[in-house]
Amino acid sequence: MSGFNSYEKRRKPNYYAQQHRRPKEFSLKPGLKGFICSCNNREKECIREAYNILNEYADKFFPEQKAQVTTRPNQRKFQILESGASNFLFIQTTVPDPLLLVTKIMEDVYQTKKQKARFIQRLLPVEVTCKAHIEDVRAAFEPLLEKYFTTEVKTFSIIFEKRNSHALDRNKVIEVLAEMVALKNIGNQADLKQPQLAVLVEVVRNMCLLSVLPNYYMYKKYNLFELSQTEQDKKSDEDIVSTEAGVVSSEADISTEAGVVSTEAGIVSTEAGIVSTEAGVVSTEAGIVSTEAGVVSTEVGVVSSEADVSTEVGVVSSEADVSTEVGVVSSE
Repeated sequence: MSGFNSYEKRRKPNYYAQQHRRPKEFSLKPGLKGFICSCNNREKECIREAYNILNEYADKFFPEQKAQVTTRPNQRKFQILESGASNFLFIQTTVPDPLLLVTKIMEDVYQTKKQKARFIQRLLPVEVTCKAHIEDVRAAFEPLLEKYFTTEVKTFSIIFEKRNSHALDRNKVIEVLAEMVALKNIGNQADLKQPQLAVLVEVVRNMCLLSVLPNYYMYKKYNLFELSQTEQDKKSDEDIVSTEAGVVSSEADISTEAGVVSTEAGIVSTEAGIVSTEAGVVSTEAGIVSTEAGVVSTEVGVVSSEADVSTEVGVVSSEADVSTEVGVVSSE
């Protein structure tokens, strides 16, 4: 019996770990399409908000899928999957064109300036996923190359981002994909400031997510909050920042003035100490003078006493002379 209990103790940690392990069907794998949602810690709220926005626009632009209701996760129109990074969500989709759906969302927000999201920061389409190996990336990018860069001359840039991964070298990926775009159409040129198309390469753990995004910078890097900002909102934000900067500057000035006053007070205190010291010196010197005056007075008294004694001696001497003279007369 004791042997069975010890076996149970050894088995429990691994047993419960397996029970809580997320099934593979809910994890990222090659061959998927969907959406990236970035957020700031509020992942549950972000997922709920993403479902609402995606369903709203999917029902509007893909009505044929509206009636499709299924309980199987891999057949749902939108299904959250484990991405392998915090604040980085991947939502798998059965929508035929995730780029078209996100483009419709961005166009609407850009034109109306209506704030659609509180928790989602960026909403990006993913057209294909693959393993994070350079040959897999090359093979996965080939259909996108045919779709976007063959017929018309385009300016492009390559956006490379990586999370929780040591796979793939940034410079190598950019070099390979840029060469593929240039060889597909000799007129295609790189433009890092305002490209017509941005090739997005997102690497998370051992997976790579690819998409080609139009108007990347015009749509504020597909940031829903920034895209909804009007010029008045931006001005208000700038005024707030300017006011806060002014308050900080005023506080700094007050602190400086306080330092100056404190320094001046220290100087006055020091000067007062110096005056006090000088007064003490004067007082000491006065005491010395007073003492010297006392000594002089004493010496004068002594001299005066000696003079009195001398006078008395002179008087006695005079009396003695008179007595002598009297004695002389008497003898005569």
